[in-house]
Amino acid sequence: MVNNESKNMKCIQYIKSIAPNFSPKVALVLGSGLGEFADSIEKIAEI
Repeated sequence: MVNNESKNMKCIQYIKSIAPNFSPKVALVLGSGLGEFADSIEKIAEI
C-alpha cells in the first residue's frame, strides 16, 4: 500500500514536470466544501 506522503510527492513531481515555473499561492482541495468560494475568485491556472 502506498502511503499519503508518497502519493503527495508523486503529485508534486507531476505538477512540476508539466508546469516547471508554476508557483501557486492558493490551493483548494476537492471535497473541501469551498466550491462556491472557488467559483468567486479569478483563476489564473487550473490543474
